Amino acid sequence: MVGLGFIFYTVFAFTEIFRQFLELFYLNGLRKKLEIAETSLREGLILTQIEGFNYFAYALFGLFMFAIAIGNLFYGLAFFKKDKWNKTLSIALLIWGVI
Repeated sequence: MVGLGFIFYTVFAFTEIFRQFLELFYLNGLRKKLEIAETSLREGLILTQIEGFNYFAYALFGLFMFAIAIGNLFYGLAFFKKDKWNKTLSIALLIWGVI
């Protein structure tokens, strides 16, 4: 259970890192190009790319949320049969994973 939880936490981490790099470099690059667009056609094309990126970012955010929820569930199940402190942490992780 711990191994599966770690795998999903790793997916969560890499998804968030990838999403942040895309926003920092790709989206900000498009915004810079939008500011210096000479024609309305070029401006429309850049705006279309920005809107398309938003849908891609939503998909990455969905993967981000799914991975952390499943990781929490696996870690919650893994620590459930331990001592009182681990059981309390386990219940908190299970609740967070379900929510």
